[in-house]
Amino acid sequence: MINLSEDNLLAIGKAREVYVHPEDKNLCIKVDILNANVRDSQTTQFEIDFFEALKLTRQTESFQAIVKFHGAVNTNKGVGAVFELVRDPISGRPAPTLFHEMKRTHTNEEKQELAKAFYSFRLRLLSDRVICRDLTPWNVCVINHKNGMKELKLIDGIGHPNYKRYGRLSVLVKMIFTFWKRDFISLRRLGLFCDRYGSRTSLWKAGPQY
Repeated sequence: MINLSEDNLLAIGKAREVYVHPEDKNLCIKVDILNANVRDSQTTQFEIDFFEALKLTRQTESFQAIVKFHGAVNTNKGVGAVFELVRDPISGRPAPTLFHEMKRTHTNEEKQELAKAFYSFRLRLLSDRVICRDLTPWNVCVINHKNGMKELKLIDGIGHPNYKRYGRLSVLVKMIFTFWKRDFISLRRLGLFCDRYGSRTSLWKAGPQY
């Protein structure tokens, strides 16, 4: 069993907590918040079941736009889902969310790189053929590479309650609809979406050691 403590706490959401893996700083563990409602308390197990089902139906476990799943573990806070922890190549700290990247001021060159990364992310996500249940700018992180290029990765909100009934074409249609509904249809629309939320604070809780 893995012991999770406040020293490892990375982020807190509505239904789950995210911890830096105490034995590997490049991994994180997601667990349900114990006092969440019944529906939310099944989020982690659903995510584990979803990725395990993908292993049986897909020839590859790696995706272009989605963080890598590393299996399930038992923790002192219940079952945990282990994922790659995306870090900023320059600072080494956890990569910022797309929401916070959209809220900061960019140079013209940075705007161009962000636009490229945004459209590349959508194409790669469609290529991955995985439905998202909660595609928001808080569930996407931005990797700022040392050469100036930017890369987006989906870190949460992956899967769908009815994923088993979706075929390849229906997944494509569903994701395009999701892009439109969640304002991922264009970078401009996403920017307006983020502006409506003002200067919402980050949920990251990581200390200097992370």
